[in-house]
Amino acid sequence: MRVGTPGPAAARRRVAKVRSRFADRGSSGSPHPPCRPISLRCRVADQHDHVRVGPFVRQRLGRFEEPAAEAYRRPFIDLDDLARTLARLDRVCTVLEVGAGEGAMATRVVRAFPQARYLGIDIIRRPGRLFRGDEERAQFCAMDLEDLPPDQLFDLVLLVDVLHHVAPPLREKVLAGARRHVRSGGHLAIKEWERTRSLGQMAWFIVDRYIGGDPNVRAFAPGELMATVARVCPGDQVTIEARVPPRRNNLLLVIACGGPTATDPGHIER
Repeated sequence: MRVGTPGPAAARRRVAKVRSRFADRGSSGSPHPPCRPISLRCRVADQHDHVRVGPFVRQRLGRFEEPAAEAYRRPFIDLDDLARTLARLDRVCTVLEVGAGEGAMATRVVRAFPQARYLGIDIIRRPGRLFRGDEERAQFCAMDLEDLPPDQLFDLVLLVDVLHHVAPPLREKVLAGARRHVRSGGHLAIKEWERTRSLGQMAWFIVDRYIGGDPNVRAFAPGELMATVARVCPGDQVTIEARVPPRRNNLLLVIACGGPTATDPGHIER
């Protein structure tokens, strides 16, 4: 996969090729045929071009980078547990992850949904570079969500720890943009960090703000994420509300969008 920095028009022409790989084939739930790798030159946004100490250090660890990244993440979230919760959803044949990062969640998602095709997008320069899994079903592109063709729909759209990196005035816009790419009857899954008064909260903020280097980082207040979802997705239903180990700060909401739900009705507390 090639990632370059062409102009917006060229980027849009190339990213339109995704349509032929992730075309809407109805909601019957039948598996899509395996996708082929796509070579894309997509616009690389510059919002996160500031120095980030964590990635800078980890990329110099060579073959030890991946286990170091897992150890770095483990005190805050168990991605395997998150993937197992998402695997309760039925009829997931196409997945879009907004803010795919280096591919840690993608590795789990592709394994959790063995028939699904996955597209991960991010504004970092090399999204998915640590992905480990079936490369025939997983593709990554350095691009902005707004550059994704508007008629490109998915059974499951993921935002895992994305919104707290977005300036608060723009969060509803990003969430609405992700919602527009969910097929009727599909699901939107949001995992976010909920603010508490604890040492874990302090450690999380220090890591994201000063090691991750993100000046916009701001956790959601209790109830804020649910209220945001209610404003952006007024006709949809939250079908899963869960806490992801090892910390109760990790709030997962799964929203059934514009159609029958694919999981048990009501909330699931953990």
